[in-house]
Amino acid sequence: MEIDVKKIAELAKLSPSPQEAAALEVHFKKMLKYFQKLQELDLSDVEPLTNPHEFALRMRDDEPKSGLDRESVLRNAPDRHENFYRVPSPLKEVRKEK
Repeated sequence: MEIDVKKIAELAKLSPSPQEAAALEVHFKKMLKYFQKLQELDLSDVEPLTNPHEFALRMRDDEPKSGLDRESVLRNAPDRHENFYRVPSPLKEVRKEK
């Protein structure tokens, strides 16, 4: 199977050097070989397992508690507008990529 390290690095937002890319390819091939071995296992008579523990999680009562007051929280905001945090738009980066 051909492994496109350049494409994988691009998807992961990485910029490996040629030496790092070669090392990544070796690691990816080892992982694929391991996954292929796992696929060869006969698990036809093994029941699916959703939780390795036999006990259920305990739920606690939902009790309201007082939180921080708005002004003390907003006091730490580097930039704010009225009662809101102001943050840079994440969409600007997405638009640049297209």
